[in-house]
Amino acid sequence: VEDEWFVVHLLLELSEQWEGLALQVWDEDGCFLLIEAADHLPRWLTPDASENRVFLFRGQLHIVPHDPAQGKASGLTLREGLAALAGEGRTHAGKRVQLKVANRVRGYPEKARVEMHVAHCLLPRQLGAALARDPQLISTAVEALCSRTPEDARALKRMRQVPPAELRLCAIKFNRCLYAQTVQQSLLPP
Repeated sequence: VEDEWFVVHLLLELSEQWEGLALQVWDEDGCFLLIEAADHLPRWLTPDASENRVFLFRGQLHIVPHDPAQGKASGLTLREGLAALAGEGRTHAGKRVQLKVANRVRGYPEKARVEMHVAHCLLPRQLGAALARDPQLISTAVEALCSRTPEDARALKRMRQVPPAELRLCAIKFNRCLYAQTVQQSLLPP
C-alpha cells in the first residue's frame, strides 16, 4: 500500500514540473485516491461516474465536475476528461480531498527509504555483486520467484549446486511488499 502512495508522490511531483502533464492512477480496487477521500467527495462521484474524471495535474488532484443538467452522472471518455481539465472550468478537487491525499504522501521520498527491509542472505558471490551494483534487480528476482512454474522448478533441479565456498553473506534491501512476497514462498531443496 505504501508503494502506491510513493508512486502518487512521484506522479504529483512530475505533474507539477511538466507543464500540461495529466496523469491517472488506479489499482485493482479502482481509483484509490477517491477511496482515501471518500468521506469528502460529492455524492454523484460513484466508481462508475469517476471514469476519466480524476487526474493528477499541476501537482494537485483534479476532479472533472458533473453538470446536473446532463442528468445522472456517468464517466467520460478520456478525450472529454482531458478537454475539461485543459478548459476554463474548475476541476481542482476540494480542500478536504486535497488534504487527505497530501497527508498520505507527506514525508516522501524519505519515508520510502525508512520503509525498506534489510535481509541478510547467503548468495553466490556473483549474484551478491550484481544486486549490490543494481539493487533494483531484486524486484525482478522476487517476481521470478513468485511466478515460477512447474517447468521452472524442474529446471532448477537440474542446475548445479553452488559450493559453500562461493557463498557470501549479503545485506539485501527489499521494500516491505517484496520482502513479504519472498517469505511467503516455500522452497524445497533439490
